[in-house]
Amino acid sequence: MQRVFNYMGGGLALTGLIAYIVANTALAGIVFGTPLKWVAMLSPLVFLIYMQVKINTITAAQAQTRFWIFCGLMGFSMAALFLVFTNASVARAFFITGATFGAMSLYGYTTKKT
Repeated sequence: MQRVFNYMGGGLALTGLIAYIVANTALAGIVFGTPLKWVAMLSPLVFLIYMQVKINTITAAQAQTRFWIFCGLMGFSMAALFLVFTNASVARAFFITGATFGAMSLYGYTTKKT
């Protein structure tokens, strides 16, 4: 379980990093100022549907690669949050969530409870 929480924490960090980069560069105007915003917003949903269909036929390595791709797509999609809310409030939410994953991982590892 510790590895699962570590992957989730890493995925959350990747999502936050990509969201921050997209929102604070010229990509924000290119993506969210055009119809590409619909691609950015709906791509994680389409990817999840695709994964639902393929989950029984892929290897563990392929699943892990697709997890990282999904985290990147979520970051691309969530960049809109950085455009609406202050960077401090969004960063706080990401850090709180990441700290929760880390704390739950540590708690589960040290107490052997699920």
